[in-house]
Amino acid sequence: EFWLDDRSVDLAKKDSAWSFSDENNTPVNEDQINHVLSSLEQPPSQSIVEYRISDLAKYGLDNPRLSIFLQTSTPGDRENMTITKQVLFHIGNLTEDGSGYYTLTEREEIIRDLFSIDAGWVNQLLGIANNPSFPATILKDS
Repeated sequence: EFWLDDRSVDLAKKDSAWSFSDENNTPVNEDQINHVLSSLEQPPSQSIVEYRISDLAKYGLDNPRLSIFLQTSTPGDRENMTITKQVLFHIGNLTEDGSGYYTLTEREEIIRDLFSIDAGWVNQLLGIANNPSFPATILKDS
């Protein structure tokens, strides 16, 4: 799931079929899901900008432009066991040189590290969230 402004895009996979998590479980066509999944792969570049950030507003992270929640589940080594991994990260302002966006992962720490993620990767996700070919029902109030 990822959020842009007051809207969210939520996808789910069940029995190897992807769908949007709306009231109709609208199917995702293959081109759409491939575009989304390729966009969610590891960004091509990322780097630490500042250790122990405390001023979120300076980087546009007090009110992020995009938030992304990723959850994956894989079978564990025991029967009926599933391993779930979750990460939530927030995208703030464009960096001064325009090559990336300031990014912060959601943790329970008070002081966190700030890093930069490739601008092209973030722009792909922003494009998905603004894509008019997705059913209107997936762009819902969060």
